[in-house]
Amino acid sequence: MLSVEPTRYDVNFTLFGIPVRVHPAFWVVGLLLGFRAGDMRLTAIWIGCLFGSILVHELGHALVARHFGWPPNIILYHFGGLATFQPSWGYTRKRAILISLAGPGAGFVLYGVVQAVNYGLFEAHHDGQVWATKMLFSPPHPPDQPAFIPGVAFAIYQLEWINLFWGLMNLLPVYPLDGGQVCSEVLNARSGRKGMMRTHQVGMVTGAAAALFFVSQDRMFAGLMFAGIAYDNYQKYERLSKYQY
Repeated sequence: MLSVEPTRYDVNFTLFGIPVRVHPAFWVVGLLLGFRAGDMRLTAIWIGCLFGSILVHELGHALVARHFGWPPNIILYHFGGLATFQPSWGYTRKRAILISLAGPGAGFVLYGVVQAVNYGLFEAHHDGQVWATKMLFSPPHPPDQPAFIPGVAFAIYQLEWINLFWGLMNLLPVYPLDGGQVCSEVLNARSGRKGMMRTHQVGMVTGAAAALFFVSQDRMFAGLMFAGIAYDNYQKYERLSKYQY
């Protein structure tokens, strides 16, 4: 696993009183996922959408954790993001589940905001507002030349994709995704090894099924990601099973 230890190239800032650190691997992976050789403008917009979406997701976790009195920190790194906190008292299953669901929930709220903006732009377009048309549609171009993709339309599509599709994927019961964290709490994994073993069993089966589905849909990145997470759950299950009495 790649290190997420602090480096001299980290970007550090505070948002709503919450320390945020961006590891350089975040930018590298973002560039690899969204690189467009023919239009670096769209590459930059993609990275901005990715950064904003994952930051909102982690803020969802962090703000709820802080609401319960546990000061959080946020790290954006190669695997996405991570909101960390140290519960000092009152850590219950209900609160843990609420914190886990707050991340995808924040993303769904952002998706709703983007949908509202998109709806407003289309209404303005139908009313004959030229500025809205320019934001949504490519201007006429010769057949032998590529279309110019408006940055606003591209950003809307990417924000919808990340916050809805990735949010739903994150709710699958595959540990350590947010859905896997909820599954862990439901199976009482914090109170014993058997609960954690069941969590990893669910994780490896669901992860493998998700990997097969995404590969069948030619979504290789998602397929490989879930295959790796499923294998990680299998390894952890095997380690725990060796210590059964």
